[in-house]
Amino acid sequence: MNSLAGSKRYPAGIRDQQEVIIGGSAAPTRTDRRKRTIGYFVRVEAGFSAAGNSPLKQSHVFADLRKTSVDESDLIMQPIQVKPAGNRPIGALVNFFALKFDDIKAPNHVDAAIAKLWAPLRHEPLIPFNWHGQGYVQRRTLNGEAVASWAHHRLYEGRVFSIALDIWIRYDRTGNRHFSRTVSNRADLPDCTKFVSRGDSGSLLVDAEQHAIGLIFAACPSFPPRRNRDRVCRAI
Repeated sequence: MNSLAGSKRYPAGIRDQQEVIIGGSAAPTRTDRRKRTIGYFVRVEAGFSAAGNSPLKQSHVFADLRKTSVDESDLIMQPIQVKPAGNRPIGALVNFFALKFDDIKAPNHVDAAIAKLWAPLRHEPLIPFNWHGQGYVQRRTLNGEAVASWAHHRLYEGRVFSIALDIWIRYDRTGNRHFSRTVSNRADLPDCTKFVSRGDSGSLLVDAEQHAIGLIFAACPSFPPRRNRDRVCRAI
């Protein structure tokens, strides 16, 4: 499943200054010590303020969930430095899903946000050292499929466990949200002992043919959940 595409082109890594922006090489202003980065790129329909190919990530990473709209401080930075003074802004957040709190009758269905790169910066839909996107796959074909995600130079492999899981997700500082019909995965034991780690939100989830399925945004303490309390997972 790992194709090593792009490894020779980025021998020094992707978090130093890049003139061509790729998946994982830039971060939102709100980046914390877990070094969250953009996940991939999505094509947005004409007429939208970010029409074209736009960086894609989670609302809980790109945006402040305590707000209901975008403001001028929501920037995308590159290179990714420990000290904010070393970063340069390369774009800005343009839209995000404002997640609903604690309402099982009005569940959330997606945690996602999009940004826009500023001209004349260019991008390439590539994630070294593994994938070059091949389109996306329909949800109905996913049950039991072999899948993989890549984050922070780690490759995770597993299988789709459910394509319609209803679950509560705990968000730091802002409480719980109820989600409906999420795609859920588990590690492909014994070769891979876990599927995600803290800070991996936004990792692109793909099938064996490199078709995009979605973005990682949460993890459960046990999977499948064994007890009611285990059904409250955590945004990562």
